[in-house]
Amino acid sequence: MPTVISSRPTSESVQSASSVGITSQASQNNGDRLIKMLKSLYQADQQVKFLHLHAEADYLLQQLQTLKHHHSNSKGSVPASSSKN
Repeated sequence: MPTVISSRPTSESVQSASSVGITSQASQNNGDRLIKMLKSLYQADQQVKFLHLHAEADYLLQQLQTLKHHHSNSKGSVPASSSKN
């Protein structure tokens, strides 16, 4: 006895197909959200690294200026008698 396949979709098959479409759309939306979240985290991570490097550069510049200041003060305070020897 041959099996007859209905050409009309049943309500069950329509619901199944629509749930697959919704699931794939939800997966796509979740994937898009994940990508956006990772990009924002990456950007935040890069901003943190930049701020740390900027603070370190400022600190080193301040140390250099302090050393130059101390060096110039020590040259100016050398007694005249010791420079003549």
